[in-house]
Amino acid sequence: GPEPVTVVSVVGATLDQARTQLDAIGLKVEAQEAFSDTVEAGRVISQSPEGGTEGHRTDTVTLQVSKGPEMVDLPDIPYGAALPDAKAALEKAGFVVDTQRATPYFGLNRVVGQSPDGAQAPKGSTVTLTIT
Repeated sequence: GPEPVTVVSVVGATLDQARTQLDAIGLKVEAQEAFSDTVEAGRVISQSPEGGTEGHRTDTVTLQVSKGPEMVDLPDIPYGAALPDAKAALEKAGFVVDTQRATPYFGLNRVVGQSPDGAQAPKGSTVTLTIT
């Protein structure tokens, strides 16, 4: 039968590095992509079988490779929107909301700025609303 080998851990490596290491001991690689808030895009999140496992040459190691954080559309928060409405829309979309007061601050709690202000941001990230 195929020659026995010990599977090496490639978690944290780039996909190219992982392929090189696993190919060197005769293992096949199957890569699947997944979103990750903690692992940089292009790096291995996990593997099956895990490093240290006994296997045989020609066995397949399945790698979960990070696509980075999931990007989601930012709700359109119009200039002058009421803070409770803006906050509710952002939280419903999966964002954490922070506020900062504009200078001068008038206590109206109306939105006069947003950061980030692009079309998309990582799911679960913080959106800062500037209020007046």
